[in-house]
Amino acid sequence: MKSNLQRIANTLILYSYHVNNNGLYIGRTGIIRYLYSYSYYSENEYYSDYASNLLDMVLKASNGLSNDFEHGLTGIGWIVSRLLRENLVDGDPDTVLQSVDKKVFARIACNPETSLFGHAIYLVERLKNNPDKPYLLEQIDKILKICEDGLRNYHGKISLYHINSILYFLITIDKRKEYSDRVEYIRILLPNILNKIIEQGLYDVTDILIFNQLMKSIETMYLSRWNYICLFKFPKIIDFTDCTERYIHTARMQEIYLGTVLTDLPSIQQISNFIDLKQKNLTLDGFLFQKGLAGLGSALLKSNLKQF
Repeated sequence: MKSNLQRIANTLILYSYHVNNNGLYIGRTGIIRYLYSYSYYSENEYYSDYASNLLDMVLKASNGLSNDFEHGLTGIGWIVSRLLRENLVDGDPDTVLQSVDKKVFARIACNPETSLFGHAIYLVERLKNNPDKPYLLEQIDKILKICEDGLRNYHGKISLYHINSILYFLITIDKRKEYSDRVEYIRILLPNILNKIIEQGLYDVTDILIFNQLMKSIETMYLSRWNYICLFKFPKIIDFTDCTERYIHTARMQEIYLGTVLTDLPSIQQISNFIDLKQKNLTLDGFLFQKGLAGLGSALLKSNLKQF
């Protein structure tokens, strides 16, 4: 496995100059995530130095970025916060992310069919660094209002992929007594939303797994509030996605919501074949975080660092 991880790192170093997008899923930020993690794993500063240069490029370009999680500033900010919390990057989060905070929360919008609620995910991550910062507490009120108004009044398509990000935010904020009533106002809207998602078929096997794992993550003392959501069941579906691509996607969602990767690894042969294919085809998406080498490498290192 060590050789496969090094192959990924060296391939990303070699071809990352082709990547012009700065976002997490299909841009430089996903590559940055892997190279910092691999540098720590391999005890080789060459990779973190390279990642640092990429990160400087990304942050300097932040003024022109969208705010969505997959391709924009909330995803970039989330990664930077994680790198800081894992001590892979030096700095105080409130200082490093001050500019990002202002840009992220200045405009809040996303597509409920195809996007995560990146602002909510980013806010939860920032609260881990500074749970009582007044500016961040103000954003809790803002995000709660957007969640309630959106779920009450939005009549378009909503995916479970999107709703899971709202659930993650609500489960986290529900632990704060001063917000529990407001969380309940939103929680009672969820059964109708979940039924609508089933009717529209806007979910996949990873979405269902994450939904169930989020429900299991609720602490016992808060569980009674969530019982009628925990009991919700989705119809089983057949998954035709390539097993390594499914692993990458599931691992990414588990890292976001659970902070670790629990899904089963592909076999060593499947991993090697996947890397071979991406190196042979040399397509841009083959290198990136969404379903390429940066995503695979990050998932493998997060799955069990000591194992490798």
